[in-house]
Formats: sequence, C-alpha cells, structure tokens
Amino acid sequence: MRITQAQRVGVAKPDPVFDDLLADPRNEVRPPPTSIPLSTLRQAADERLALAPKRDVHSSDDITLQNDGWSVAARLYRPSSAADLPVILFLHGGGWVWGSLESHDSLCRSLLLDSGCAVLAVEYRLSPEAPFPAALQDASGALDWIAKEGAAHGLDPNCVALCGDSSGGNLALATALSATAPLRALGLFYPPLDPTCASASQTSYATDHLLSREGMRWFWQQYLGDSYDKPPPSAALMQRDLSGLPPVSIGLAECDILHDEGVVLAERLEAAGNPVSLRVYPGQIHAFVSLPHVTPAAEVAIREMAEDMRTHLFANTGQQNL
Repeated sequence: MRITQAQRVGVAKPDPVFDDLLADPRNEVRPPPTSIPLSTLRQAADERLALAPKRDVHSSDDITLQNDGWSVAARLYRPSSAADLPVILFLHGGGWVWGSLESHDSLCRSLLLDSGCAVLAVEYRLSPEAPFPAALQDASGALDWIAKEGAAHGLDPNCVALCGDSSGGNLALATALSATAPLRALGLFYPPLDPTCASASQTSYATDHLLSREGMRWFWQQYLGDSYDKPPPSAALMQRDLSGLPPVSIGLAECDILHDEGVVLAERLEAAGNPVSLRVYPGQIHAFVSLPHVTPAAEVAIREMAEDMRTHLFANTGQQNL
C-alpha cells in the first residue's frame, strides 16, 4: 500500500484556513430540525458547494441516461471532441440526502481537466424519499448505460473508472463490488462505511469539524430507512469480500470523523490483494475537496486523484496520456 502522508496519530487540529467556517455553528452538519423542509436544506447545501470556482472545459452537456424503463439525469463533461474517450463515472456526496449535478460541478470540471478523461456525473435518487437501494441502483444503471450506450456518446466502454466523494464514495465502492464489466480504477474521497459510526475518529472529531457524528448517523438512517438496524450486505461494505477490485485510490481528510474508516478500508483492500494508494491530507476536514476557494489542499487532492485515474485509464489504450 502506497501512503503519501502519515496516518493520523492522536487528535489533530484543523488547518487555520477553516477557522471562520468552523466558528459558525450554522455550518456544522447535524440532524436538522423537523421544522425545516428538506428542500430548504438541499438548496442551502447546494448553494454553499456551488461557491467553488468553475474551470472552463471543452463541453458540459446535461443528458438523460435511459435503459429498459430506467432513467436518471446526468452531465457529460468532455475534454475534447475525440471519440473513444476513457471515462470517469462520478457519484456526488451529500449523505445520500442532498447533492446534485450543480453542487459538484466544480469538482467534476477539475477532475476532467487534471485527468484528460471524460467525466459522467450522475444525479441519483436521494433519501429519504428513495432510500437504499435506489441510489445504488442508479449508480449501477449508469455503469450499465456506459457499457451499452457509451460508444454512441464518444466514450470507451472498456476504459471506465468509478469515483465519488463521501456518500458518493460509498456508492462507487458498492457499485464496483457488484459490477460485471471490468473497471480500470476506483477513486474514493473519505467514504462513509460503518453505519454504527463506532471508530475512534468518530469520537475524536464528533463535533466542531463540519460533519458531526450525529449528523452522519442521521444520514445513515435516511439512507437505510427500515434496514438501518440490520443493513444488508450490499450496504454494510466493510463486511464484504473486497477481492478482485481494480487499483483503488483513497483520499482522506485528517480531521474527519470518517478518517479511520478509510484507513481500515485501505488495509482490508490491501489484505484482499488489491493495489491501493492511500493519501491523508493533514489538517483537512470533511468535504475539503469541494472547498478549493477555502483550502489549496483541495486542488492538490483532486489533481492527485485525477493523475491516478489518468494513469490507469490510459494504460494500454494506445491513446495519448496527456
């Protein structure tokens, strides 16, 4: 396992660039009051994330993925008009409850520009209106769409990677574990993996670090619904057989309740025989890759993830690795 930053020892302090953000209690993600409509929460979350600067790309087109009566909104980003482009299927974070094509537009643009690959972002169904397994079905459906229809949209269906942040990272891993077609790479930013939220970092950073422990529990409850107390195997990912996956790149925030789950995942992936790259970004908090206007570490983390995706996606394709 390649580790480019030391794993956390003890409790670290967030980078001072986050002082103003963390000083405002309105920014802490915790169970919301029942008096606030979910639509209001979603709009507020999307607007905060949409503040990130957007880099220019060759094209960005909203499309609808359809297959045998199933459909989902998506956005296809292209680095050029070339055909047979390697493609990264991106799944956004937001605790399975919020997040959209707009909230992660900036991140997807940077991922495209830094990798040279096309990016297909999916607006999967959200909880609690559509609890597990709806989001996972949409993610798997998007992967199937690439296999069947991708070539007609200039994508190489044999050169696909999965990537996601937070809950999107959870969905990316779950989708990879059930995929029937081979994948070239898997990229995960701080994925939630344990519905019990029982790790040491869950306690160390339980409050005052943007994503609270109680907020994460609430997200899990919305996502799993009636199965929260006994998650099915396709949701309890840490109990799954992790063998046979493509090279996996994991990016973690040091000061994040989800830090330890990511480290354990990397260890289990390596034990199962998968190539793993683990990067821990010192002083960073949850969702930092969506905050390039706050922390320069966001650009670094996205670029390093994109470079991993580029390396694996362009390998043995005969295409120019830009």
